[in-house]
Amino acid sequence: MGLFRHDHGIESQYITHFHASHGDHAAGLAWNLRDDRPREVLVFRSAQGFVREDVDPTVDEDQTLVYRGSDRHVGFTDGGLTNDVAYYYSVFARADDGSWHLQLTDTVAPHGSHHWHGEGYDDQAERMQQVIDMDLNRMSS
Repeated sequence: MGLFRHDHGIESQYITHFHASHGDHAAGLAWNLRDDRPREVLVFRSAQGFVREDVDPTVDEDQTLVYRGSDRHVGFTDGGLTNDVAYYYSVFARADDGSWHLQLTDTVAPHGSHHWHGEGYDDQAERMQQVIDMDLNRMSS
């Protein structure tokens, strides 16, 4: 599965080098922990929105826990998603005092093709783009 990568350059207190990507029915997330010791991380996904900061992330009923771990380098694929739907990811890390701290949020919309569809998108424009792509591929062969 090819994933289209978005590098947002997001940095936080405990997480660095965060990357989000999207593919056909999937989203990919990757990051590193800043410190050398294990630190527990939770990642929640929702089609409703991000975890509210005033709520314990583990009890927010609109969220689905998609990752829990303490690996220093993480890269995982969240599959089985619906294409063209925005999914909201909220990433938390456990502080030294045991409390959860929101580290970052990002939105990923899986998509089956590599064409961006902006305002005014219609099927005819998509078909025209496919013809252009096929012609360019033949020229480069």
